[in-house]
Amino acid sequence: MRTGDVRRRSVLTSHPVLDNGSAAHMPLPPLILKVFEMLVNPGDNVLIDTPTYSGTLAAVKPLGCNLIGVPTDQHGIIPQALKDILSRWQPQDVIIPEKKSPKILYTIPNGGNPTGASLTRDRKIEVYKIAQEYDLIIVEDDPYYFLQFNKPWAPSFLSMDIDGRVIRADSMSKILSSGLRIGYLTGPKPLIDQIVLHMQASTLHTSAFTQVMVVQLLQKWGVDGFMEHIESVIQFYRSQRDAMLVSADKWLTGNQGKHQVTKRGPALSYPMFTLVTGIVGRWRAVCVTALQRPNSDAAAIRIVVGLAEWHSPTAGMFLWMKILGVPDTHQMIMLKAISKEVLLVPGSAFNIDSSEPSSYVRASFSLSTPEQIDQGLERLASLIIEERK
Repeated sequence: MRTGDVRRRSVLTSHPVLDNGSAAHMPLPPLILKVFEMLVNPGDNVLIDTPTYSGTLAAVKPLGCNLIGVPTDQHGIIPQALKDILSRWQPQDVIIPEKKSPKILYTIPNGGNPTGASLTRDRKIEVYKIAQEYDLIIVEDDPYYFLQFNKPWAPSFLSMDIDGRVIRADSMSKILSSGLRIGYLTGPKPLIDQIVLHMQASTLHTSAFTQVMVVQLLQKWGVDGFMEHIESVIQFYRSQRDAMLVSADKWLTGNQGKHQVTKRGPALSYPMFTLVTGIVGRWRAVCVTALQRPNSDAAAIRIVVGLAEWHSPTAGMFLWMKILGVPDTHQMIMLKAISKEVLLVPGSAFNIDSSEPSSYVRASFSLSTPEQIDQGLERLASLIIEERK
């Protein structure tokens, strides 16, 4: 289904619809799944930021579409990478079904699950312009919008939409109570109306009880009271994030990995060097030390690596860590970590092809106390050292 003509005829004023949760936080994402079922046919090409939430992947794959991963970094989708992928098609191919040009770009723009990455304002503007050029619908799955730690908050894709090409999913689960299971979609009325018809034949009706609870609470608070509550939620998650970063710096920057390595050759000797930790950009990493051995023409060089590297998330509740020296974390996490009561998710779970190895792990700082976080990362450090032997 190509919806460009429908959107151009629509009134651009957005129209919300409620359902039992959005996407980036549920095993089966009802709202987002309904969007994909409305827009995607078997064999269609769909763009999705990678890595991405495993629940969305599990829900969308049975539709028979071809998922194309768009590379990301700590600031979300890389616009040039999106351009490079779309260069396989011409903008005019959107009206030729046989060309299979992508219809949809799915993204978690703030505090992405699993990466914690957040799109900047400038990148969103670039991505939106690309979507205009290739007539893409942007599916903006944004349950962590109100969990942005820094101000000003980045504007949403919906707020900059002038064409009616953005369908946005929000959630109350992250800011009120996870048990409420209340999410809502906002977008062009012709598309939302189709989802309402879908709900009448599937969900039938979103829980009236939880809707009444939310409405009564919001009416009591008003806008000012709601925003005061949001500030308290942000303060909690920011302190949780900071606690995890402190513990990660404490246990994963390589200090537990110090050891002496000596390699002798015709003119080389590698003595023990001092491990140097530092910050490169926003990534914690371990620096390289290189020393010239006295009275030798050869440089005595040792590259010392830490246990992991990561960037500080600016929203959400996840820390995405690359485990150094471990090409695939699946066995380490699913067998060894669980046996030590450390609950993490291996990075491969968030790949489009989950069989592809990944050196990453996702940690959540939403529930554990700072003491539990510290203990968990201490155990993870021991696991990494053992895995690298």
